[in-house]
Amino acid sequence: MTETTTPADPVSMVTVAIADGGTAIEEVQSPPCFTIEVEHDDTTQRRYRFEPRQEHSGWWRYDEEWTGTSWECNDRECVRSVSLTVDGGSII
Repeated sequence: MTETTTPADPVSMVTVAIADGGTAIEEVQSPPCFTIEVEHDDTTQRRYRFEPRQEHSGWWRYDEEWTGTSWECNDRECVRSVSLTVDGGSII
């Protein structure tokens, strides 16, 4: 197991868990949010951000695009469940 310093906020803890192959996932104290960023061949940058819903079960999925100065939300939808795996290991 790789030793890592445990960050204080849940988002950073999920990042550590991913970087560490999932061994730090037990450190997350509350439902984590996470973001997947992609850059297309035309250099368009997009990100898909997932946040737990506060008053209901499920997640909010945000589809956002970088404008050059900030992220602009193109779409938001509620999803029932999210599964995140890295190299075959389940993170969420």
